[in-house]
Amino acid sequence: MPLSRSEIDYIRYDLRTKGLAGGDLFEELVDHVCCEVELRVGEGIAFKKAYEAVIRNIDPAHWPDLQNKVLQSENYNAATMLRNILKMMLRNMNKHRFHATINVVGLSLGLTCFMVIALYLRHEQGYDKMFTQSASIYRITASSTVGGTTNHIPTTFPAFGPEIKARFNEDVGHYTRIINYKYSRMVPTFRYNENIFYEEKVIFADSSFFDLFDFPFLTGNPENALGHPNAVVITKKMEEKYFGSESALGKTLRFNNQTDLEVTGVVRDLPSNTHIQFDFVIPLSNIASSGVFKDTKFLEEYNNDWFWTYFTVKDPLKVPIIEAGINKIATDKLPDFQKDFNAKFYVQALHDVHLHSEFDYNTDLAQNGNIRNLYIFISVGILVLVISAINFINLTMATASRRFKEIGISKVLGALKWHLRLQFILESVVVCMIALCFAFLILPLMLPLFSSLLDVSLSLDVRANASLLGGIFLFTILVGILSGAYPAFFISSFEPQRVLKGVWKSGKGGNGDFRKLLVGAQIAISIFLIIGTIVIARQLRFIQDKSLGYDKDQIIMVTIRGTSVPGSYFAFKNNLLSESSIVSVSSVSEPIGREVQFMSFTVEGKEKTQFVKILNVTHDFVKTMGLEIVQGRDFSRDHATDSTSGFIINEAAARAFQWDEPVGKALDHAGRPVKLGSVIGVVKDFNFEPLQKKIDPIIIWFGWPRWYAAVRVEKGKTAEALAAIEREWKRFEPEKPLSFHFLDQSIDQVYSSERRLSKVFMIFSVLSIFTAVLGLYGLVSFIAEQRLAEIGIRKVLGASVSSILYLISKEYVLLVVAAFLLAAPITYLIVDQWLQNFAFRIAWSPLYFLSGLLISGTIVVITVALKAVKAARSNPVDTLKYE
Repeated sequence: MPLSRSEIDYIRYDLRTKGLAGGDLFEELVDHVCCEVELRVGEGIAFKKAYEAVIRNIDPAHWPDLQNKVLQSENYNAATMLRNILKMMLRNMNKHRFHATINVVGLSLGLTCFMVIALYLRHEQGYDKMFTQSASIYRITASSTVGGTTNHIPTTFPAFGPEIKARFNEDVGHYTRIINYKYSRMVPTFRYNENIFYEEKVIFADSSFFDLFDFPFLTGNPENALGHPNAVVITKKMEEKYFGSESALGKTLRFNNQTDLEVTGVVRDLPSNTHIQFDFVIPLSNIASSGVFKDTKFLEEYNNDWFWTYFTVKDPLKVPIIEAGINKIATDKLPDFQKDFNAKFYVQALHDVHLHSEFDYNTDLAQNGNIRNLYIFISVGILVLVISAINFINLTMATASRRFKEIGISKVLGALKWHLRLQFILESVVVCMIALCFAFLILPLMLPLFSSLLDVSLSLDVRANASLLGGIFLFTILVGILSGAYPAFFISSFEPQRVLKGVWKSGKGGNGDFRKLLVGAQIAISIFLIIGTIVIARQLRFIQDKSLGYDKDQIIMVTIRGTSVPGSYFAFKNNLLSESSIVSVSSVSEPIGREVQFMSFTVEGKEKTQFVKILNVTHDFVKTMGLEIVQGRDFSRDHATDSTSGFIINEAAARAFQWDEPVGKALDHAGRPVKLGSVIGVVKDFNFEPLQKKIDPIIIWFGWPRWYAAVRVEKGKTAEALAAIEREWKRFEPEKPLSFHFLDQSIDQVYSSERRLSKVFMIFSVLSIFTAVLGLYGLVSFIAEQRLAEIGIRKVLGASVSSILYLISKEYVLLVVAAFLLAAPITYLIVDQWLQNFAFRIAWSPLYFLSGLLISGTIVVITVALKAVKAARSNPVDTLKYE
């Protein structure tokens, strides 16, 4: 009869009081005494008398000598011990190859996924840290409230730079201002000999630019590279593009067909993890050549807020003082601006730019990251790793019970507890190390896939990622120790005679319950990932399929700003309309589907000036975009005043202005000296900005065509239409190449980060489910193997296959239900936070949760059934003959 826990504790306590409280063999003595007492209790002797009879033969005075003799007889040799442990491990793995493979494969996949996410996290957190002074670099950002909406932008006025240097000379080191050429809505050209290209990554900067951002120069001197106005610094990629294998240093590039620029430096191609992205840097002193500004006087003014201003701070504790000083400068220089727009200015650390910037209008130098999406990536990677670790721990714990008799025999032959504990822990750690080695073999195969999905360059640089690899190594050892701890400390404490008599059975009591808890956790994580994948995919499908209020298909957006086409726009348009492949043409100031700008208007019935988003268009815009007029009319050539005083608004504007009958209401641009405007029509609300934003009021007015030409083409005739556009372009603009994009592709690009999130989520969901299924199948196969005798007896007694299948699978079905009840509310809270990024989003449906439950339940049932049916169909004669 087994001793109770209280009886074992009494024996341990009493032995200590008798002077046997120390020594390496104390636990072995406790085991020996417990075994002897059990034998006597089994013969009907009372516990107290049995215990006294046993300890009567133990002399405390002789115990230390006996212990020394035993320890000396062991003649420990660490190398021999490790060799024997490895030999036993390999024998066990070879004997149970199926479960060993599941262990290694599952953990390898989890470690690989985690390393991919860890490398991506390191990439994102490493943004802008390659610069020598990165920790000391800050920039000015701003916020203002327009029309009740607060907008945040990373740009400010150019005069701020020299002003803060003058006021805080002791605290501020270098400063530089940057203007991105894309702000002009023009695409500049560069020419070398006969090679002419449009370039998008062009910035103008102060000569101190490379003092702050010390990009490595391949040729040229960074100290004076921007020292004269007609200089330009280019990247290595641009050198190869324009000059081939020749050196670009000292050569001349023709900028916008009007200014010659000398290449004064070539920098190494920029890393992907910096928001300072450029292919060409031109001195700010040459800004007049851009075609946007006439001279450099505006650099000393507070009229244009298109400039990024960066500066170094000598003491970070002075940053709040400098920020307050910048707002004081704004109060002194721009009192009305601060008052009317509640304008505020902030100082942002360079290291915070990428992940902690949420600016309107996509105005930063490069697309910022999303800290929420990063948290999701990290969480999913950790969850996959947790599933893999649970698999490993669960299977190791379960299969360790196969070794009960091995442990009993080892103890009978004199093995000490710490021998057995060390053996189990080392075996587990070695298997984990094997899994880690496989993970490093898989990683190079997965990095290109995830680099493409995440639109970054991921690589495993051992030197650069030494701390990361060290952390993964330590984590792998930790998993090995945890998974080996159960057999090490639990099984090794069994009394040999009870183990060899088969008294101990696996899967009973706390051990079986703990394994069920681990399996439930795996299923809950899988349900979370399944539901999350469904919701994200549905939201992206909703974005793709939602009616935007206009027809985005079959529209080609041609960039005409900065070319000679605006001067001949109407002739260009008429020539295009003569082509059968082209349906309509109109000009527009912004590509639809992206952020648009504000402008001040006087509105009938409103005392204060209203700031409203605007589109500047010409005739046929409504027709070209497929908008719907709900009141009034479109711009018409029969009404000459439309081009000077006619406005079209959307329904949101009519509601904002509280106009029940908006047609005929007075409206005009506040900057015009003569107020002649009126509303001639109202269009149905349409999503002129991304779906993350609600539909704001917008005013569409007639203006000179100078930005983009929107060309609607006949369906199925895109190639023919492009050829016609190219032909007419060369006729009206022979010096510059055609620059265009398809509107639907441009709109889709706005949601690229969401699509990346969806794909990564789906891949990790599949991997997590696969890993969970792998572990579950291995666990069920082991449990079915352990219960073969029970199943055989039930079959002899008349049990059907279906009843046995129900017996084995019912607890797993209940686990799925319990896991679902845990995972569903957590999934809702987390995924709903992501949905809040969209002004237009899907509504939660019970079907999403039901789908997660059914998918996970089906997978679990099929996995269990595959092994359970095989066990249920086994021949009872075969399973019982060894019992």
